[in-house]
Amino acid sequence: MARIIQASFVSTSAASASYSHTALAARAASLTLVSLALLVGGCSSISKSTCEEANYYQIGYSDGRQADSRSNFERYHNQCSEYGIATDREAYNQGYQAGLLEYCTIDNALWLGESGSRFRYVCPAQQTAELEAYYNQGLRRYCVPAEGYQLGLNGQQSSVCDGSQYPTFHQAWLQGSQQKQRDDRKQQLVEELQHLDAEIARLDSDRKDFHKRLRELQTRQRLLNMEYQSLLGINWPVPVSRPLPKPDHPEVPKQPAVPKQPTPKQPIKKPKDRSEQQPEPEQPDQELPLKRSPPPMVRPQ
Repeated sequence: MARIIQASFVSTSAASASYSHTALAARAASLTLVSLALLVGGCSSISKSTCEEANYYQIGYSDGRQADSRSNFERYHNQCSEYGIATDREAYNQGYQAGLLEYCTIDNALWLGESGSRFRYVCPAQQTAELEAYYNQGLRRYCVPAEGYQLGLNGQQSSVCDGSQYPTFHQAWLQGSQQKQRDDRKQQLVEELQHLDAEIARLDSDRKDFHKRLRELQTRQRLLNMEYQSLLGINWPVPVSRPLPKPDHPEVPKQPAVPKQPTPKQPIKKPKDRSEQQPEPEQPDQELPLKRSPPPMVRPQ
C-alpha cells in the first residue's frame, strides 16, 4: 500500500513538474511574442536570431488578440528580408484571425470598458453593436469620481471618459490634478528648504573658521609688530605677567618712617551771650587830607 501511495505521489509530482514546465514555456513564448510585437510596432531594429526563431502564427495571434493593424507584418517582413530570411504571411493571417475571434467577445468588450481601454472597431458588423453596448457598460463602471480623482492625482488622463457624458468624473479629475500640483509644490519647497538649511550650515561653519583665522592673524600681526619695534629700539611696556628685571646698582635702604606727633586739640570757644557783649565805642570821623594841585609851570620869555 505504501509503495502504491509513493508511486502515485511520484507520478503526480512528475505530472505537476511537467505541467509547470509547459506553463513556463508557454508564458516565455507569450512574452517573446509580445516583445516581438512591440519591436515591430515601435519600428525598432530586429536581430537576425529573432527573425530566424519567429513563429508567424503566434505573432499574428498576438496582433489579432490586441486588434493591432495587419501592417505590422509588412514592417516585420521588410526588416527580416534584409537578413535574407523569408517570412510566412499565410501563417500570420491564420493566427491573426484566431486572435481576432477572442478579441470580439462579450467578456473582452466588458473588460476593455472596465479597464478604461479604447474599443477598436475591427470586429464583424453584426457583432459591433452588441459588443459596443457591453463596452459602454464596463466604461460606466470605470468612469467614476474615485477613478477620475486617482488619475488626476497620478498626473494621468483618460481618453475614454468624456467630460460631457461623465461630468462627475471630470470634476474629480480636476480636484486630483490640483491636489497633485499642491503636493508637487510642497515637495519642491521641502527640497529647497533642505538645500537652504545645508547652505546656511555650511556658511555658518565657514564664518566660525573665518573668525578663528582672523584672530590668529591679528595675534601674529601684534607679535611681529612688537618684534619689529624692538629692533628699532623702541621700548614697549612690559606686560604685567612678565617679571621686572633687577637693577644693576645696589638698592638704597629705606629710612624708617617717623611717626607723626598728634597735635593738641584747641578748646572750642563758645560765643558769648548778646546781653554780656559790650558795645564797642564809636570813633570820631577822621577828616581826609586835601590834595593840593601842583603850581602851574611858567615858560621863560
